[in-house]
Amino acid sequence: MRRSPRVSADGLPFWRAVLGYEQVSDEDLLDPRRRGPAIWCQQMKELRTERNRIHVDVSVPHAQAEARVAAGVAAGGRIVFGRDTPA
Repeated sequence: MRRSPRVSADGLPFWRAVLGYEQVSDEDLLDPRRRGPAIWCQQMKELRTERNRIHVDVSVPHAQAEARVAAGVAAGGRIVFGRDTPA
């Protein structure tokens, strides 16, 4: 059984950029290769800092890594710890 993580709709442009997914609605992202899980983004009434948080590991080919990081930053993300970011 595959689960579709839910994240804030405000983060949709970031996740679309770093995952290379296609936006199929105001709240949904799909992997165009149909290999990864669907992502459903839901607008939340309030920020939850302790419950229902998710962690997503993203792996991409080395040749695409620098462009994905740049796209994520351009979409509103920020680099917090750069040890593993592409040089």
